[in-house]
This record gives sequence, structure tokens and C-alpha cells, in this order.
Amino acid sequence: MLDFLYDMFVGAGVFILLFVLLLVARTSGKRKK
Repeated sequence: MLDFLYDMFVGAGVFILLFVLLLVARTSGKRKK
């Protein structure tokens, strides 16, 4: 059970990190234009 929760936490963390990077890339792209 603990391993399952840990995997879910890590997966969510990676997903959030990718989402933040995507938002930063979009905002920086708008700034360049």
C-alpha cells in the first residue's frame, strides 16, 4: 500500500513539473514575440 501511494506521489510530481515547464515555455515564447 505504501509503495502504491509513493508511486502515485512521484507520478503526480513529475506530471506537475512537466506542466509547469510547459507554462513557462509558453509565457517566455509570448514574451519573445
